[in-house]
Amino acid sequence: EYVYREVPIAPGYNSIVDAMRYISQDHLAILFDDDWWVENHLERGLNSLTSSDQIIASFSACAWIEAEDKYITGMFSQESIWMSATCAPIEDRWILGLVEMLTSSILSTCLHLSSLIVRRDAWETSLDIIKDGNPYDTDRLIAVRLSTLGKVAVDRIPSVLIRRHSTQ
Repeated sequence: EYVYREVPIAPGYNSIVDAMRYISQDHLAILFDDDWWVENHLERGLNSLTSSDQIIASFSACAWIEAEDKYITGMFSQESIWMSATCAPIEDRWILGLVEMLTSSILSTCLHLSSLIVRRDAWETSLDIIKDGNPYDTDRLIAVRLSTLGKVAVDRIPSVLIRRHSTQ
């Protein structure tokens, strides 16, 4: 089930809480209006999410793209995850706990909300972290907050294309 808004939901805590009124499923995924999911993104993410009862959220790797008719320009940074995780860099899925997520998030935002598939209850519990925070840190703060509730899976195969803006 997809939830669309004619006027896009503005970023920020109040808008996200308002959007939850339209979502009744046990899992949810987020896609910003300038990003794209590639084929099988939802299937792969749900497979990661449901592979263990301890996993409460799944992110996928992302690639940077400038527009629909442009080539991929690079990968969204995951070096900080690799340095802090106990997984081999070649593995196709990393499972992160709080310590790994905190360490990964110190220097940069390593995961993007457009790649998130999450249990609804965990998402609702995590929203408090962004209520009064810097909106540019939302991705990083949510990832860390989720890791306080359970394990977070990171699928290393890119299935989300993130539009790179000039300010990035």
